[in-house]
Amino acid sequence: MFRIRKPIKDIWYITVYHNQLAKWYKGGRHKGIDLRTRTKKHPNGIGTPIYAVADGIWERVRYDYKMGNTVILRHGDHQSVYGHLSKTNYVEGYTGVKAGDCIGYSGDTGVICFGPHLHFEIRKNGISLDPEKFIKAGENLVNWARARAILRVENKGDIKFLVKGGVVDLNQSNCWEIISKNTWGINENDFKNLLNLL
Repeated sequence: MFRIRKPIKDIWYITVYHNQLAKWYKGGRHKGIDLRTRTKKHPNGIGTPIYAVADGIWERVRYDYKMGNTVILRHGDHQSVYGHLSKTNYVEGYTGVKAGDCIGYSGDTGVICFGPHLHFEIRKNGISLDPEKFIKAGENLVNWARARAILRVENKGDIKFLVKGGVVDLNQSNCWEIISKNTWGINENDFKNLLNLL
């Protein structure tokens, strides 16, 4: 199962759902979801940071007539699509992207845009899938790990782990050893997904 984090951290409000009837598509169905981008820091909805939902590579960064400034990231068999951006953080020659990297900022570019928002899609083999189920799968894995491993993320982004005898730092070198000894039912693939989701 492809598990992802949310592309926006400050707010989560879906204005148009996947497969919802969309008049602006000439009676077609909406691909992906549209997300509100207005926050306290960005009350007009422009400039909200947009984040990569999983590790991957920059596949395409271009101006699309309908979706404006668009970023497409490749994650193995899947692609994540981010549309209507005001600007992107793509650097020529840079191919890799990590989950949680800021890939651009929300905007209102493109002709099929009726106000600032993020158009977000997950695609596989050219077919647009409902992103919510992949986000939900990611959240379920994190919640599962937190319930069993008492895993938590501190304010500064440091990950701590509660074990017998106190609190220890959780890092790339000791993370698998600690989690595999203190939880049950987690395999290495789930563990790698968990690192991307935290």
